[in-house]
Amino acid sequence: MKKLVEEKTETIEKVENSLDKIDGVEVTEDQLIGKWYYAGQVKDGVENNFVFVHSENEKSSYTFLENGKFENKAPLEMTFEGKWKIKEDKKTLVIESKNKTEFFKITKIGEYELEIYNPKTETILKFTN
Repeated sequence: MKKLVEEKTETIEKVENSLDKIDGVEVTEDQLIGKWYYAGQVKDGVENNFVFVHSENEKSSYTFLENGKFENKAPLEMTFEGKWKIKEDKKTLVIESKNKTEFFKITKIGEYELEIYNPKTETILKFTN
């Protein structure tokens, strides 16, 4: 058990450290609250506007609720739930689910667009609402 905890801590530290290399933008929780639909991604400067779908009639999405709950309607009709929060730096998004904690850097936010950097895949995920 100790080794598993050490490995998880080491992984979290590596991910958090890679986020330090990315400039983010400051956000408030109110700016994130709502449903954001997946609109593509950018990797190594190459934009891919392929949109994943959750089901036949619904795009994949992230939903941030006022009570701190989070829902990811992922491809293949899979749904993941957890909790979300903004770290003290006001640029880092933390999503906690049953089995993992993920860190993202918010790189752009507007009334109709959201972009977050995923350090695991080194991509910027694009969303619209």
